[in-house]
Amino acid sequence: IYAYSRTRNDETLLVACNLSSNEVLFPAVELVGSANLSLLLCNWADRGRAAKPSVLRPFEACLFRVERAVAT
Repeated sequence: IYAYSRTRNDETLLVACNLSSNEVLFPAVELVGSANLSLLLCNWADRGRAAKPSVLRPFEACLFRVERAVAT
């Protein structure tokens, strides 16, 4: 998996790419902790809007918005 994040002001985006021909585990919890992920874009049309995917399919690439809880 090739994964990286970009932050601007208070918005963080996470890109995760599986560059192999096999399904691989995607350790989203290790990358973002308790934050929620919202799927913005994916190269597989049937990915759906599920948060924190646990598996990336062969050559799948996803863009997520990281939504952290705001302290009150």
